[in-house]
Order: sequence, then structure tokens, then C-alpha cells
Amino acid sequence: MGEARRRRPSAHEAILCAANGSVAEGATSNVFAVVDGQIRTPALEVGILDGVTRGKVLELARTNSIMCHEVSFMSPDELRESDEVFLTSSVRSVLARDSGRRAGVG
Repeated sequence: MGEARRRRPSAHEAILCAANGSVAEGATSNVFAVVDGQIRTPALEVGILDGVTRGKVLELARTNSIMCHEVSFMSPDELRESDEVFLTSSVRSVLARDSGRRAGVG
């Protein structure tokens, strides 16, 4: 179902949810949200793959004193309403959301 919804012309990736409705990951990527300058991403315990690029982003953020939270539940609304959203994958590296609105301050 995730891949079918992704096939809309403007979509780059399907966002998949766990059975409890929590955002889990992209069809081929890991998902991150930035809220109030802090990074939030689903925890590995949600059942996501431990992506290499995901790990590198978390490591770099923490090295640069950016707060990171690996959360057990992230609602789709929380993702939609976040300041910024980006995906990571080994193939595409980092892909930021382009919603047509200004994302954050940088």
C-alpha cells in the first residue's frame, strides 16, 4: 500500500506506519522530523532497519550538540506539522521535504 500511494506524481517516497499507527520509515528510507530545533526519528524498537545513513546523521547531530530523540511513537500528524522533514538512505543520502513552505531558519 505504501508504494501504491507513493506513485502520485509529486511523491518521492511512501511513508509507512506500524500497526499502531506510528510513523515507522519510508519505503526505502529512514524518516526524520525537526521540531523546535530538535531531531526526532522512530526508534529501532519500532521495527525499522538500522540504516547506515540514519546512524551517521544521528552521530553528526549529536557531535554538533543537536538534540536527537529516537521515539517509540510519532503520529502522521506530528510528521506533517513538524518544522522540517527529511529522509535518509544509502542510495539517495539525505532527501528533504519540499512542501512549498519555508523549512526552519536555515
